[in-house]
Amino acid sequence: MARVALSLPEDYFEAAPAEQAPWNTARVLRNLAGVGLVLLGLALSIPGIPGQGLLTAVVGLFLLDFPGRRRLELKVARRPAVLGALNRLRARYGRGPLRPPPV
Repeated sequence: MARVALSLPEDYFEAAPAEQAPWNTARVLRNLAGVGLVLLGLALSIPGIPGQGLLTAVVGLFLLDFPGRRRLELKVARRPAVLGALNRLRARYGRGPLRPPPV
């Protein structure tokens, strides 16, 4: 999970999305990992279960390919708690903070 958040460039939310590559084994595996992280994040969001549920689900969304993904990413990243958690994680590993998405 942290690997995905740490690999994002600082201007990830400001830059235009890159063109999608054709479907291949790596892209299918990335999407399967994304589904797994989203489901794990939802399970961790249940009260009484310890863990970073929302952050795990957000990282899973970064891995998935679906229509409207970019719009959803920007909406979630505009939440101060989510962007703050991502930036704290990045700071712990010496990465620069992600810049907030434009409104």
